[in-house]
Amino acid sequence: MLKTIFGALFKALLLVAALTVATVPVLAQDTAQDTVQDTANGTSPDNLSDVEDWIRANLGDGQAEVPVEPPPGLDRLMDGQHNATALQAVSGPALVDFGTGKARAAGVADLPADSVNPGRDKALAQRTAAVEARKHLLQVLLDLPLDGSRTVVQALAGEDAVQAELRGLAQNSRLTTEVDEPMPGQDGQCVVKAELDLAGPVAQRLVPVGEPFQTGLPFKLDMDPALVPPSAVTPADEAYRQSLAELGGFTGVVVDARGLGLRPALLPRIMDRNGLGAYGPFQASRAVAVDQGIAVYVTGRSDPRLAQRAGADPLWVRGLAAIGDPACDVVVSVDDGALIRKVFEKQELRAAGALVVLVD
Repeated sequence: MLKTIFGALFKALLLVAALTVATVPVLAQDTAQDTVQDTANGTSPDNLSDVEDWIRANLGDGQAEVPVEPPPGLDRLMDGQHNATALQAVSGPALVDFGTGKARAAGVADLPADSVNPGRDKALAQRTAAVEARKHLLQVLLDLPLDGSRTVVQALAGEDAVQAELRGLAQNSRLTTEVDEPMPGQDGQCVVKAELDLAGPVAQRLVPVGEPFQTGLPFKLDMDPALVPPSAVTPADEAYRQSLAELGGFTGVVVDARGLGLRPALLPRIMDRNGLGAYGPFQASRAVAVDQGIAVYVTGRSDPRLAQRAGADPLWVRGLAAIGDPACDVVVSVDDGALIRKVFEKQELRAAGALVVLVD
């Protein structure tokens, strides 16, 4: 009797096991179908193994762009523009405009709406914003690129006296104040803008004393010519320009760097695709660098500064690439590099820094 009962129980257990094994694939298939259905409906998956599939279906492969808020006060310096122009170097709520030759920075302080002493709070806000503006002004000057491989702060490392003088100039910069008065239930804002002219005393400190100006010896950088696109100048045009340069017919040089993503610098360098210098501090004087810059940046052919600096009959050269970090140096063809060096054999052109860079 017991033997019969145990035999029946054993058969029942075997039957349950068989049914379980047969059901597992069906359950797995149903789970996968449910997951696909959830994904299509935009709901979150319950199964962790399907998270990546859900992300691809609902969010895509790329990450959504997070808008970056500009530093407070920067919009007050942009003259209504949303983005910096090719002539502006921006650092925080501060910028250097190579078109106007000015460095500007902004400081912002809030004015409480529920102030019990509005006059005192306004004076305190102005002082706070002025300190912030001048601090940002000093920083944007230190962050300026000298060329594609150096910044001012790198060049002034260890020059404590020069940095102190630059700090003093920033602390005595011109100030203008804009006040948005508080409204009932809404705080106001005090914006103070600080400004300095680049030329003169400021440039005297920004340009390193040991910079090799007017040596006449071209620099040489290691470059792979294969990384630079070829020039489109025909041999006939090149021969004509060469003969004109030999006769001293050019009144300066214009480098067309539009479309290259070039950024402005204090001491920009022009070189050929082999890395041999065509223009830079070695062609110009320190006086030019301090008083007006060794090159002028313009955004159009009609800019009057183009003719003022490069004359009525300049040599036009097409830039092939912008290099450096940031991209402040321009690469030209080997023939154009030789032409630029030939043009600047004239002392009066070197003394005038007769080079213009055309940017977007």
